[in-house]
Amino acid sequence: RAALAYEPQSLIAEALNEGMYQIWANLEPELELFSQVYDSVAGQMPEKKVDHYAPLMLECLKVPMEINGRTLTIPAEIKVGYNLRDMKKWG
Repeated sequence: RAALAYEPQSLIAEALNEGMYQIWANLEPELELFSQVYDSVAGQMPEKKVDHYAPLMLECLKVPMEINGRTLTIPAEIKVGYNLRDMKKWG
């Protein structure tokens, strides 16, 4: 079971890492990334810039992946809040 789950899980991590790189390369210093845990990324930016940068972040996280000859993109969402406990979905 673990061997079967390895490839899909590693693809998610690979896509997330590429998306994080695109955010870092294109949106820094406005957005500071500081944590990645399995399938999520945490960062911070000035509150007044969230509505401007959130759509750009979503574009950065659209990483096409090929699986069994098909190209797909795993959907991403953004949550916003002053702490991890009180996050609300953006958009």
